[in-house]
Amino acid sequence: MGSRPPDDRFLQLRKEFQSDPKSVQQRSAEELTTFLLPDIEEAQARLKRRTTAREAFAGRRPIPPPDPALSRFWDPARGLLRPRSIQQVQQLIDFARNRGSKVRVLGSQHSVEHGILGRSSLDFDLLLDGELRKIERLDSRTADGFELVRVGAGCFLGPNPSDPSQRAEDTLTHWLEARGLAVPLLGGITHQTIAGFIQTGSDGGSLTHSFSDAVEELELVDGTGEVRTFRRGTDEFAAAGVSMGLFGVLTRVTLKVGTSYFVEGEEGHQELTGSLLAPGTRGDALIAALQKQEYLRLNWYPQRHVQRVTQWTGRQVARNPNAREPYKAQLRDDFTNVMAALVLSIVNGILVQDPNSDLNQRFIGALMKPFLPLGAPQRFHDAWHLTLPMDNPVRTDDILKVLFTELWFPLDKTDEVLGILRGVLEDQRAAGNLAVELYAGKPSPFWLSPAHEGGSLRVDPYRWAHDAGRPEDHFEHYWRGLLDVEGVRFHWGKYLPELDRKYGQTLFNLDYLRSVYPRMDDWLALRQKLDPQGLFLNEYWEKLFLSAPVPRRQIPVPTSKGRKLLGHWARAVSQTCLTLLDKLYGVAVRE
Repeated sequence: MGSRPPDDRFLQLRKEFQSDPKSVQQRSAEELTTFLLPDIEEAQARLKRRTTAREAFAGRRPIPPPDPALSRFWDPARGLLRPRSIQQVQQLIDFARNRGSKVRVLGSQHSVEHGILGRSSLDFDLLLDGELRKIERLDSRTADGFELVRVGAGCFLGPNPSDPSQRAEDTLTHWLEARGLAVPLLGGITHQTIAGFIQTGSDGGSLTHSFSDAVEELELVDGTGEVRTFRRGTDEFAAAGVSMGLFGVLTRVTLKVGTSYFVEGEEGHQELTGSLLAPGTRGDALIAALQKQEYLRLNWYPQRHVQRVTQWTGRQVARNPNAREPYKAQLRDDFTNVMAALVLSIVNGILVQDPNSDLNQRFIGALMKPFLPLGAPQRFHDAWHLTLPMDNPVRTDDILKVLFTELWFPLDKTDEVLGILRGVLEDQRAAGNLAVELYAGKPSPFWLSPAHEGGSLRVDPYRWAHDAGRPEDHFEHYWRGLLDVEGVRFHWGKYLPELDRKYGQTLFNLDYLRSVYPRMDDWLALRQKLDPQGLFLNEYWEKLFLSAPVPRRQIPVPTSKGRKLLGHWARAVSQTCLTLLDKLYGVAVRE
């Protein structure tokens, strides 16, 4: 007997649902997994073949440097520059300034790509390494008794599966925990570098704690090659904290760190009608919960026949290694991640065909509800670095990569926001195949933080990276409805509304940003002072922040013209091959 063609069992399941919906709806996630096992195993085999091909290609693709003078900084496997000290950063900035190149720093590349990279073969993409990932414990303490550590800006917060070049024990969270220390808050994953996390305004979900509470000092190399140090309490510190790499290359960050702690909490799935987001419930209930809980996160699954909410809550407690209850993410192994990816794929296919068909929506509910089982919540009681980043076990860098726009609203706008969201999500194209996350942000001292001068409600509409169509078209459903809410700001590293477009009654442009960031002009003036040549402004940020682009320096023709042109040509061909592999395999090979 021949084997079934890939995904044939999904079609069989849909036909069964059409004739007997209850038989499908009553199946658990385990039963669905068993039924779909042949397709899942085939998908896993395809993923393994693609990964093997990607790794094989990576081993054969030495990329020449854009200039022979850069050879000592060059990583031929990844096609970028890896400075290992502050002095090397200064040398590269001096070289770029004389050459007319832009300078951009890559971390884990969790921000939108056009916000990270340069767009010309002249431009320098940097990945900090060596001393710029080192952590050291300082002898001094803060006035309130906290210890101080100095961290290289290229240090990853935790192990990064897309870049194993830094050992787990040398990442910030593991290094701190090994010494009985901790920071007050982390995001849902810890794959980012400390520079990228701070400079995009990222944070975890809390009105009580913030990562920015721990930041005491910032060191960077500006556009003139000068090393500058900005300390908490100064305007320069407040401006540079969230600056997207546009003030200079952040090289080291000094953090005040407290004693290690456990997080005790629970996670469970609820019907929408019994949750904090229930229809008719005013925003006051959500505000009260966000203020009461030290850590709170809601994932709202708004599909017509799903309508469930996952609630994660936690609080700090004293360490007790003898009473650990580990947090167990539902998608904690490759098998369940592949299963989830297949469900997302079939749901996206249904939505492309007919998103508002009631039969299609019922089938979507039958596929998704088993991943959100009702019942007693799971309890956890474990170390801070193993519980706060609750999404670390999920394959968010490849098969379950999620794109999103992140909107931050003044807390007193919560009721208005929930009302608009409920209207937006009646359209099943906006509901999509994933969740909308809601959580909080504590006030931040940084001028361009979305939480500057006030607590915030954060709304993250998710989109699977492998869905059909443009991400911007999906997020437009939310921008049209929510950009008219007074005071809304955005996470700088995620998708922003398209420039000079009107959403509702609001035109998104620099004037809009000035209206919601009171210190925007001061920030722009300091940016110009630190980077007079526009060295760190790529095309994306130039369009957003400047009315006219910064002219590039004209480069004299070098005597080794042929060799340099060959280097540029080889690099361009290699990058084209990487792009083709990405399209063929659906897995980002640059990372």
